[in-house]
Amino acid sequence: VSRHEYTEYVTLSTPSLHEFSHALYDDYDVSGDHHLDKHDYDLYYAKLDADGDGSVTQDEFVNYWVDLFIRTEHLHGAQGKK
Repeated sequence: VSRHEYTEYVTLSTPSLHEFSHALYDDYDVSGDHHLDKHDYDLYYAKLDADGDGSVTQDEFVNYWVDLFIRTEHLHGAQGKK
């Protein structure tokens, strides 16, 4: 999946998330080649697996996404909402 394809799909129903979709794509594109493939998803899974045991627990998943949303807060309009 190319950056353009991903962004076009994500922003189709929510254009206000254009910049946020770029941040998510960059996070998913672990190899940095601007194309998402199985290799990126394998690497992404490893990013979520904080303790490296080969399994992503609920805590690891939640912690990763909370951190990502905090780092990208300025892009998705959640400022001041807690």
